[in-house]
Amino acid sequence: MRYSIFLIFYFILSYSPAMAQVNNVSAPVQVAEANGDADKGRTVFFRCRACHSISQNQNGTKVGPNLFGIFGKPVGSVATYENYSKALRDANFIWDEQQLDNWLKNPNGFLPGNTMAFSGVMRQSDRDDLIAFIRQQKAAE
Repeated sequence: MRYSIFLIFYFILSYSPAMAQVNNVSAPVQVAEANGDADKGRTVFFRCRACHSISQNQNGTKVGPNLFGIFGKPVGSVATYENYSKALRDANFIWDEQQLDNWLKNPNGFLPGNTMAFSGVMRQSDRDDLIAFIRQQKAAE
């Protein structure tokens, strides 16, 4: 029994991000889609609904842009939304798992000068679920 506990403890420490730096190897990067649950993400999205819609049939926008089909698109590219901050208009990246995770964790820290009045989604599991849900919201291919 003691030996089993020791092995489990050793395994956890050996593969932690901190030990990966000590051992000079890359720690595994979590991919939101693989870890996220889109059904749970739908519930997490309730926090966003006051300002954002995420419906293909939604004409126009709310305080923020409609997020339908945003995944894989350039930042600030929703044609029907005209109120992007200068920070978002000047940004140059594609919305992917990593960018969304950084944005959702701390929007103002990730892109200073944006005008989204939201402090962020603190729990990694909630962000993973939300990203999985947003990724699903796209037109059928």
